[in-house]
Amino acid sequence: MRLNTSSRRRALALAFVPALLAILSWSWAPAQVTVSGALPSSSTRIEENDPSVIYTGMWGSISRSDLSGGSVKESEDLVGTATLAFSGTGVSWISYTAPFNGIAQVYLDGTLNATVDTYAPTEHAQAVVYTVSGLAAGPHTLTIKITGTWNPSGCCAWIVVDAFDVTS
Repeated sequence: MRLNTSSRRRALALAFVPALLAILSWSWAPAQVTVSGALPSSSTRIEENDPSVIYTGMWGSISRSDLSGGSVKESEDLVGTATLAFSGTGVSWISYTAPFNGIAQVYLDGTLNATVDTYAPTEHAQAVVYTVSGLAAGPHTLTIKITGTWNPSGCCAWIVVDAFDVTS
């Protein structure tokens, strides 16, 4: 049986598939090494009821299945703060955004770092509302302070703490 030109090309291509796969697998191997000396980081979730989170003022608890760990702490107490002592190079505050949520000040190691508006026109569970990275490795504190203020589109000053993700 005689092969036509198209069949010969396919047969020739199939003969080289093992060699091509070997070359491709060898050439992709360097892509698995760390680029630019960057070290992979890991993140640890700390729930709002962890002993490393200290609250001042009046905070209430709410339990729901869509929340991290199944619950949150919330307050609109003007003297209310939530302080997390952590060791790492970064941290994220996980909250709950909603029309009835307010504005908080975020302090990092005692210095005002951000003002965060947790208002949203619709409710969102497990919302990341603040993140900082690139900190010197070691101990830090993150303090969330209730301001009693809110977005003009909102109605209330509730601040919610659901969890924190600490990067090491």
